[in-house]
Amino acid sequence: MWQDVAAVREDLRDGGAVALANALSANDVRTWLALEPAERREVLAAASPSRRDEIAAFAKRVATRDATTIFDDLVTFPDLSAGTCCTALERLYDRWAGTIDPGRARAYLAAALPHGPAYPKIFRCAARVYLELGERDRVVETVAACKRSGRSLRRIRDEMALAPMWGHPGYAELFAHMSPPLFVDLDAALLAGPEAVRRLRTDSGPWGELRRLVNLERVDLRWGDEQALEGLAELPRLVSVKFHGRCRGPKPTWALATLVELPALREFSFEASGVSVQPDQVRALRADFARRDLPEQDRTLHVALLFDTDDGTAEQFGVRGLVAALDSAVPAVRQTAQRILAYHLAVPAGGLPHGAGILLAGELNADRAVLVDRLAAAGVTVQREPGPATRLAVVGERHEGRALTYLDAGIPLILEDHLRASLDRIEQRDPIARLRARDVTDTPDA
Repeated sequence: MWQDVAAVREDLRDGGAVALANALSANDVRTWLALEPAERREVLAAASPSRRDEIAAFAKRVATRDATTIFDDLVTFPDLSAGTCCTALERLYDRWAGTIDPGRARAYLAAALPHGPAYPKIFRCAARVYLELGERDRVVETVAACKRSGRSLRRIRDEMALAPMWGHPGYAELFAHMSPPLFVDLDAALLAGPEAVRRLRTDSGPWGELRRLVNLERVDLRWGDEQALEGLAELPRLVSVKFHGRCRGPKPTWALATLVELPALREFSFEASGVSVQPDQVRALRADFARRDLPEQDRTLHVALLFDTDDGTAEQFGVRGLVAALDSAVPAVRQTAQRILAYHLAVPAGGLPHGAGILLAGELNADRAVLVDRLAAAGVTVQREPGPATRLAVVGERHEGRALTYLDAGIPLILEDHLRASLDRIEQRDPIARLRARDVTDTPDA
């Protein structure tokens, strides 16, 4: 029946509209569109309401321009279902629709809005159509109608296409009983304006514009960069920051330090460039700052170490600052400080001569008794206090300031790894020391 236009017209002349309506399939769309509007509507009038909804589904198979032709016919029928009316509205503003024709939009709105209380998605779609038409007061009226119907406004609140409405009189007040909207697009957030934006979750910039959102409280950034961190550092009301990024260069210590110490901050997680910092680590860092009343410059160093910023900040504090950081309550701070110190500390020239004394400060990985015996096998003693024979001090984590006392007294500092390497060299060139060390490490207690 639908093989060509001529055959369809012949069936219509013979009173076959009902049969044509029942036989129409998605494969016949091209023939359907080639008919005159009056001919199409004659077939639609002969179809049942459910059949007209089935015909509406053909719009998914054609371009937007042809889809609107299908809906132009359908919306003339008062018994069209709410779902079909809603789909008609959506096709008006899809990405390929172009400029909305006002006459067509009003026809679709007239067909759809009576279904709104029973099918609340229609209110959201209608609001988008009115915004496209530039009728912002009608957007407010539509959302108000949805609210009066008792339906949830959550999806309308979080609709990014309606972001420009947040600055329009009367719009924000409709959502005053709800939590702030969640913006999932930075451009949309910028269109909404800083007054409206409290929550943001997005994976794209422009990151430099973040600083404009001065009321932002909760942010979840994916693929942020250094510019994003710098923008966040200028936002004073942040409560929660989740940063997942890819920094192309060193991470800005000043921005991270500012974020860590924001008064309202309750949660800060960070993952970028192989560095992962969890909220409990940031909380521990802040607690350590408060407990020890660390000066600002020391706090900056500890932030640089925790986030492993690699921007030169840690190195600027020199050996003394890094040794002091070994007393941090945060393991990651201590570990990064040790890693950097490994490049700045070394056993003095001449190594550990027989009869030398060393000092131990802080926690060491090796069993202390075994280490003392191994040193003794090499002719080196462990001292409790500095003396004439003191050659150096081995510093570990949590030395409680003792390593700084030794450093200030001019005693060279090394790390446990340096000591172990020095003992290995002694044992390699001194067979007797090697045998003694083997005896020590082979004992049952070792």
